[in-house]
Amino acid sequence: MEENLRSLPNAMKIKAALAANNGVARFIRHSSNTGRLDIDNSKESVQVKIVRIGDVLPQHWDLAATYVKLDIEGAEYQVLPDTLKSGIRPAILVAEIHDFIRMGGQRLIDKLQGAGYAVEVDGCGMEGYVCRQVFARLN
Repeated sequence: MEENLRSLPNAMKIKAALAANNGVARFIRHSSNTGRLDIDNSKESVQVKIVRIGDVLPQHWDLAATYVKLDIEGAEYQVLPDTLKSGIRPAILVAEIHDFIRMGGQRLIDKLQGAGYAVEVDGCGMEGYVCRQVFARLN
């Protein structure tokens, strides 16, 4: 994260993973620099702080000028509904929706559209753990 944000000195950095609740979780880091939730509590996992997006955005935040990019390795199925339920509506929301077919990614698209977003979905494939790239702009 530090390297990715080096050119944005005013960026707000929060060392935590997004979730639909606050607390801690255990994650296993992959060599690809992604990670996944460790439900088995293996020795290789590390404890990570988890936070709701609504609990980390400052009260004065201008959501009409906010672009949110999510690539949260499957947690989007909890984080996006929680974000919308909390009334948080950034102007632009971009997300990678993992395992789109089997996990019901279309339901997330439907929720975004129901919350007032125009949604574009990019990606193909109907078998396996296919992902879709989602671009949502608030109407």
